[in-house]
Amino acid sequence: YRLFQERMEQMGLIYPLDGDSDFQRLVQEEWPQTTRLVERIRSGQNNAIKQVHEAYPERGIRQLLVAPPEGFPAVLEEAGYSVEGIDFEPLAVFSALVEDREQVESMLAERVVRAALIRRLNLSPDQLSAYNIFRWLQSRRGDPEWLSEQFSLAGVALAPERLDELADYYVRSEHLQAVAGDEPPTEEAGIFALEGRLRWLILLAFCVCMVGVANAMLMSVTERFTEIATMKCLGALDNFVMMMFVFEAAIQGLIGGLVGIVLGTALALLRGGVEFGRLLTLSPTVMIQILIAALLSMAVGVVLAVLAAVGPSLVAARLAPMEAMRVE
Repeated sequence: YRLFQERMEQMGLIYPLDGDSDFQRLVQEEWPQTTRLVERIRSGQNNAIKQVHEAYPERGIRQLLVAPPEGFPAVLEEAGYSVEGIDFEPLAVFSALVEDREQVESMLAERVVRAALIRRLNLSPDQLSAYNIFRWLQSRRGDPEWLSEQFSLAGVALAPERLDELADYYVRSEHLQAVAGDEPPTEEAGIFALEGRLRWLILLAFCVCMVGVANAMLMSVTERFTEIATMKCLGALDNFVMMMFVFEAAIQGLIGGLVGIVLGTALALLRGGVEFGRLLTLSPTVMIQILIAALLSMAVGVVLAVLAAVGPSLVAARLAPMEAMRVE
């Protein structure tokens, strides 16, 4: 474990869970117990599968799910499976769809069927796949009767209606998988785990913030021309006038940052509670990240407000007293 700690420090990696102590407890105490528990579960599953095979030696598990024989739930329960609340009808439908799709994919290995599909679909050999066949069936150019005939010549009986059903199911499944994505969410990037579009939205929000603060400060300078002229006549220097407006903008940025932190944290927690319910937990690591993000947001708000106030402050600092006194 010491060697592992050295390698983690050399590569600059962060310990999983909540730190070194929790990870060490997992590796030295909890992991061996978990391994033994997994082995017991795996052994029990193997014994249960063996009992099911002994009860139905001529049929595989998928064939049993497609057409469950009489007393099949009782056999599963005797083997150790929990069948309470399980509806076998949807399982049978899904298993039949999987089996029929495998038959379609097996036809792609048949040289005669493969050549006929390539010519009919006008595809290159590397583009021929079950998904492209199903998409072709869903299009207006699809011909399920012709495809069913080609499969029957190779010894596979799939009715045209069944092929249409397969195409509809698996094309919708592929679209859903494309929308959901294959990569699980990750926290490796911490508080900077932002998508590209979100980064542009944040940049746009920064620009709007600077324009709003600059507009407010410019209006403030315009309304206070007489006061600025009076202070200059009393001996105020340009730097003093400029820093006065910059300090005012910094206070605005600080107050706006505090309000944004409170509202943003409340909305984030509310959304997390609605989506995850009791699964939402705030570990010390998450709390530290929220605190860092809050402080960073406040600092960015103050900096943006100060930068936006530089232009109006220069206008106020360079204002001639006699010119300002003429303004009504």
